[in-house]
Amino acid sequence: MMKIKNAVGAILFVSTFIFANILVNTNSPITVQATSNPVEAPVDWAFGSGSVELHDAILLLYPEFDLDGDGFISVDEAQAATGEIILREKNIAGTLNGIENFINISTIDLYGNKLTGEIPAEIGNMLSIEKLSLSNNGLSGVIPTEIGNLTTVIDLRLAKNKFTGSIPTNIGNLKKLELLDLNTNQLTGAIPAEIGNLNSLTNLDLSSNKLTGELPDELRNLAKISTFLVSWNQLSGPIPDWISEWSNAVTIGMSGNRFNGEVPASIGTMPRLFQLLLDNNELTSVSSGIAQSKTLWNMPLYNNKLTSLPKEVYDYIVARNASTPTLVRFSNQTSALNLTSVGPLETDYSFAAYPAYNQFVDYGMTFSYILTQPDGIEINVMPTLQDGQLIIDGADLTQSGVYTLVANGTGGRLDPVLYTTYFEIGSFVTGPDENSSENNSNGNGGGNTELPQTGQTVYEYLLVGSVLVAAALVTAIIASKRKVE
Repeated sequence: MMKIKNAVGAILFVSTFIFANILVNTNSPITVQATSNPVEAPVDWAFGSGSVELHDAILLLYPEFDLDGDGFISVDEAQAATGEIILREKNIAGTLNGIENFINISTIDLYGNKLTGEIPAEIGNMLSIEKLSLSNNGLSGVIPTEIGNLTTVIDLRLAKNKFTGSIPTNIGNLKKLELLDLNTNQLTGAIPAEIGNLNSLTNLDLSSNKLTGELPDELRNLAKISTFLVSWNQLSGPIPDWISEWSNAVTIGMSGNRFNGEVPASIGTMPRLFQLLLDNNELTSVSSGIAQSKTLWNMPLYNNKLTSLPKEVYDYIVARNASTPTLVRFSNQTSALNLTSVGPLETDYSFAAYPAYNQFVDYGMTFSYILTQPDGIEINVMPTLQDGQLIIDGADLTQSGVYTLVANGTGGRLDPVLYTTYFEIGSFVTGPDENSSENNSNGNGGGNTELPQTGQTVYEYLLVGSVLVAAALVTAIIASKRKVE
């Protein structure tokens, strides 16, 4: 009987050892089956009924935490535990309740599980924690202010959860923090100015939230920042010139916000900047000073309100990227511009062209134009560029109403450019109203241009006039011959 017990015990020990190693080393998700019965748990059990799976996974991988061997980790045993708890992608469900009792653990990594509920406020008692990763779970609620008590933490990752509310201002107390990742949550409000107190911070990711307001000036103090990501929020205001003070910055991501104004020249002086992501904003210009950069390789600018690109910047693109430039990209520019009549017979019409129309031709780009008439019919047109004006043949403008001109630029060393311009021609009339003091030779406000209305185009008038002149000449010649006879 004793031999059988010893054999069974050996089998159980080996099985536990093998399963624990599988749990640690496998890259495949393993579902933890909760076996502990909360009813049998001692009064001082460190966990709760909602966190049985978390308890059992820790017990399976770290059996040394169960000092008395009763199959449960008590509060005292959790507080006595040291080292690390790493349980990545193990399909652990339930809540975090109980994890806050491991006050002497230096690393807790629960990335990629199925944990839900809120972060317990008591997590602020974990005064030895250096790395805390709870990313890629289903956690919700607000980030507790007590997280500001974790003054020993170096690496804090709470990304890809469902956290709401604002970023706690006392997160600025974490002076040892080097990495803060809060991306892909539902955080709102402004970026706390207190983040500027994090003098050791090298990586900050606040992207894909609902943050608003401008970048606080205090962020200029992030002297060690290498990666700064705030893309896909609702941030606004100009790109601050002080960003150039980040001498260690390699990647700055600001896409998908409402930043406006000019991309400042000082960015061209940043000694390590490799990519500056500015697409999908409301930027209106790029300083030629960007071309000073010796390190910048990627600066997408598509889906902004840019209408031109300094030649120095374009030359920089070509020089840095050879035949496959990706530094600057444009697309989807729109505008409503005034239309005025030109030419001695006022048969052609023009408006001030985007500088890019002339500029991109110089860069090797060609344009094709599609004009959508007020009745919805699309026709191919060939406007001409002259003295900064885009001139459209009046023969293509025979209807009153709103026209849409789409210019599609391709070729050269830039991504395809699409410019859409809206303009309006007022209603056609036969001549000045005798009872009105207004004339109809020029457009009224808003770029409207009125033309005579007789049901005929100018070219039809010219044709009829030419026929009449020819008939008159023929008549005169015949009459002259008769006199001679």
